[in-house]
Order: sequence, then C-alpha cells, then structure tokens
Amino acid sequence: MCVARDWRNRGIGRQLLQTCIEVCTREGFIEKLELEVFSNNPGAIALYRSLGFELEGVRKGSIRKAGEPVDIICMGKWLT
Repeated sequence: MCVARDWRNRGIGRQLLQTCIEVCTREGFIEKLELEVFSNNPGAIALYRSLGFELEGVRKGSIRKAGEPVDIICMGKWLT
C-alpha cells in the first residue's frame, strides 16, 4: 500500500492497515500477513511495528535509490 505524499501523516496508512488486518482476521482463512518496507522509511517501520508486525529478515542492498543501495526489511504478523 502507498499513501500519496500530500496525504501522509494523517493516520490514513494506519486506518488502511488496521482495516486490512480486521478483514483478514474476520475471514479466518488467512493465517499470516507479510510485507516489505525500505529500510530508509522509519515512519512506515514504526507504524508496522505498532500494529504487531515483527522483523523477519533483511535483504541487503536489494534496491538502489538515487544510486545508493537500500535494504528491504521483511516483516510479518500472525493472525492466528
């Protein structure tokens, strides 16, 4: 998911993710949610941690942004 730059820091990402978690939990057949986030996005990482996602791994230098390697952080949350 992505929130347009002009709409960030208004709780929209939190609402989207909370709704996703609620729907997946209610449906009952999804056991785990997984996501990836750029290591240089501390706001998103904090949001995911606050909603119960845990670090599961790091893919070192998996992408280049502005010519610099950026790690991808893999996170997951068990719903069961």
